[in-house]
Amino acid sequence: LQLGEEDERVSGRLFSAYKVKARTEEEKKERHAHIQAALKEATEVPIRIMQIAQEALEKMVVISQLAKPSILSDVQVGSLHLMGALKGAYENINVNSPLLKDSKQAAQYEKRAQNLKEKATDCLDRIESNIQKRA
Repeated sequence: LQLGEEDERVSGRLFSAYKVKARTEEEKKERHAHIQAALKEATEVPIRIMQIAQEALEKMVVISQLAKPSILSDVQVGSLHLMGALKGAYENINVNSPLLKDSKQAAQYEKRAQNLKEKATDCLDRIESNIQKRA
């Protein structure tokens, strides 16, 4: 919940930076710097969301192996919610990172996001397999 609120705040800062009118060359440079800083924040928060969701999915793999059969559907639903949060954060990164002027930083964000998504997908596959075996 805290990261969701932080994501909302950084998105607000980004939208505010885009709204600033810049007339002079100095104002344009300042506006650009604010936009880039806000874009960086608006990319880092979803990365953290992805990291937390992926770590939780790792735990859900173990839970899917050990939980009572009567709660396996809850494990599956929780895992799908985590994956939904991860995918939403991934899409935010795909929108924001290409707008960064620092292409090296953008590539690092994109690589990290792709890695987390692949790990999460693997976890979800293992969870579903464990549930099918135990159902």
